[in-house]
Amino acid sequence: ILKVHCKSRDDDLGDHFLRFQDVAYNFSFHDHFIQYTIFRCILWKGANLEYHKNFTAYHADKYKTCGALYAWNARDDAIYLSITGKPEKLMYSWIKD
Repeated sequence: ILKVHCKSRDDDLGDHFLRFQDVAYNFSFHDHFIQYTIFRCILWKGANLEYHKNFTAYHADKYKTCGALYAWNARDDAIYLSITGKPEKLMYSWIKD
């Protein structure tokens, strides 16, 4: 089981639970141009959700408008990111309680 909770200053997307091979969880949003958009997420995994990672999943860039697709991939070994179809990069390792 993977538990996902993402939120910004204006939007709390709540808890979502995914099982292995479930359809991907996704959401979209528009940048707020006065207050830079930041989305933070926390993911939990494991039989008792004993592994977790809290991270900034998106932070607006004041010089570019986004329009990009951020594809986060939570795997058994770590959490990876691909932006607009570029190769995945290892971003975060899991933390065990």
